[in-house]
Amino acid sequence: MTGVSPPSAPPAANGLDQAVEQNVQGVELAISALTAQLERERSRVDRAERLLDEERARFQAAFADAIGAERIAAGEASALRAELDRRREWKLLRRLRWALRGH
Repeated sequence: MTGVSPPSAPPAANGLDQAVEQNVQGVELAISALTAQLERERSRVDRAERLLDEERARFQAAFADAIGAERIAAGEASALRAELDRRREWKLLRRLRWALRGH
């Protein structure tokens, strides 16, 4: 049995295999590019979430400070109203003496 060569794949099948291989490579490249893009976007989202958390913390601190300042101002306003009410009861002469002393 000399001179007999092994059967070879038909040329059409060989061309089909190359086309399939090229398509597989193309899909692998696309998946690779999409994976890289996904990682970049995840990184951006992580940074944005960190910034949001920092801004939220700053806002909460500023809000707490504003509430504290408002409470202090309300207390001072109440004290001033009470002092005004007390001084309204003073007689004219006492108010004039107080004003002349510069208090």
